[in-house]
Amino acid sequence: MTDSFMPRSNRRGYQFEIAIGVVILLIGGIWLVQEVNRVRVTASRMASL
Repeated sequence: MTDSFMPRSNRRGYQFEIAIGVVILLIGGIWLVQEVNRVRVTASRMASL
């Protein structure tokens, strides 16, 4: 492991893991926004009642 910090054959798998992480973060962020919007609508509905 002295010739390079990361083997060239392993670099593609590393990028694949990063891509999976980004996709998971995107899905989680979208879900979080939808949940926050739903809670906000419910709260405003309760406040108006």
